[in-house]
Amino acid sequence: MTLSGDRLDAIPREHLRALGERLAAGDERVAASLRVIPALPLGMRLPMVAWHLAALHDPVADAARLFFAGDSLSSDDAATALGPALCDALLAHGLLLAEDGRVRAALRLESRGGVAEIADEGGAAAAPGLAEGLLAGKVDRALMVGGSTSIAPMLGLARRLVTIAPRPLLAAVRRANAALAGATVDRVETVDAPDEEARFDLVAIELRFDDPIERVVLSRAVAALAPGGTLIAVVESVDRGLLGALAPAEAQVLALTLPMWPIDEACASRAAARHPELGEAYERELGDLMARWAPQGDAVEVARVALVARRAEPAWTATRSLASTALEELPLAATFASCSLARADDAALRRARVAITAGTRARDVAADVAAGAAPGIALRPPLHEAAVVVDAATADLFARLHAAPSVDKALEGVARAANAPLDAVRAATLPSVREALSTGLLTVVS
Repeated sequence: MTLSGDRLDAIPREHLRALGERLAAGDERVAASLRVIPALPLGMRLPMVAWHLAALHDPVADAARLFFAGDSLSSDDAATALGPALCDALLAHGLLLAEDGRVRAALRLESRGGVAEIADEGGAAAAPGLAEGLLAGKVDRALMVGGSTSIAPMLGLARRLVTIAPRPLLAAVRRANAALAGATVDRVETVDAPDEEARFDLVAIELRFDDPIERVVLSRAVAALAPGGTLIAVVESVDRGLLGALAPAEAQVLALTLPMWPIDEACASRAAARHPELGEAYERELGDLMARWAPQGDAVEVARVALVARRAEPAWTATRSLASTALEELPLAATFASCSLARADDAALRRARVAITAGTRARDVAADVAAGAAPGIALRPPLHEAAVVVDAATADLFARLHAAPSVDKALEGVARAANAPLDAVRAATLPSVREALSTGLLTVVS
């Protein structure tokens, strides 16, 4: 992301709509090229995507190379790919940059369901994705609060969408994404706060922290829920008060806990000492609250509430889940299996087959020459806010693990390449494999 919110807002909406239409014009060949080896980290995958698109020798594929793969084109090829008028307009407004006869995009876009959007470098759009699994069809009005810059999932769920963006840049990106999607002004509106009288059939809210300021936004969002509507809430940390604020009367509650970081016993003890509400007592109280909120028998649903609790500490547990086949696509089972394997004995770990988690983003980290640091790769798995920086040797290990039929086979390859004893390689690398499974960088292949 290299454009400010002001510069994004200065780009005429008709140019963004024209660009979105151009990028959506690709056929299945272009779509297949964008899906090349999706399990690889982004930094490893994009050059391969660009190569596949270039092989198509098609103007629409060249446009996709510019914006989806981060590739550059000659000035003539860029004009052919986008059309001379649109190319000149995007150059004039800084969305395209020209240097030494080559043209590149100032920011990278992603293709989500055939819709081009500015790539989201923040958290994943967990709330809209969860809503898609729970709703039977489109609702009339939806409210989206915080979270991802992506509005494509919500556009598929609601006829009219209102978004609340607490940061100016987030608001500008959402407005730009609405134009790229071809959404009309009366269909997508970005506001500072919802109208006090407005009611919405769907409210999707994502909070990073439980603080008084966000509690105000949360309370207004809950109050904006229409009778019989659905509230989807994704938060990073929960306590009893927040759970109460998220539970309107006679609401059905879904609580899912995702492990974000590995927690050892010492860390859990320190966390419990700092925060008395954490630890075993916290888990027990949270479970009791969920049990009281769960609807009994054939109780009539006035509203449905889905809560995804993303906590860093203490150790994870799944407090309660609802029987819903639509939720099976969420990576909960795979996440739990990976965390279990991370704590298994060495023999079980060596027999297992693991892979780089699908959807993991990657970016190169430049070497800090003054500090003597080595180049590395920053990897951020899905649903994670922070990236993990690994060195070249660890990146090579992950690539071998991804391709090998078992962890031990990958370690044998590492040992041969390094001309080192296999036992020494196992002792040195298995802790890294365990950590990567715990943090979500690696996942179990069934």
